[in-house]
Amino acid sequence: AVTTTTSQDKSTPVDQINQFINSIVLDPTKSQQTRSTLDGGVVVEYQDYKDFIGFVVYPEVVLRAGKTAWLQSLLSLVLREFALFWDSQMQQQRDGDGDDDSDTLI
Repeated sequence: AVTTTTSQDKSTPVDQINQFINSIVLDPTKSQQTRSTLDGGVVVEYQDYKDFIGFVVYPEVVLRAGKTAWLQSLLSLVLREFALFWDSQMQQQRDGDGDDDSDTLI
């Protein structure tokens, strides 16, 4: 489903994206909604995997062209790869293989 949100105030695209992210994270009833068209022709889609949420932001013209299936595939792959990286970093910290700065991950 694509939802168009309009704002009465003069919020920036960053404000609109943050508002979208907050609505998804804080309102579980929106979990079935996969994309949102924001003012200014920007589309935001999200996908969650394990404890992570990934977002992709692209111009609305891509959505109108109907060629967005690869974006969800890419986002899914990136989330899985990041989860592997994160798990590896956490395991290194638990094993004590990190350097002296053990509280940083990257």
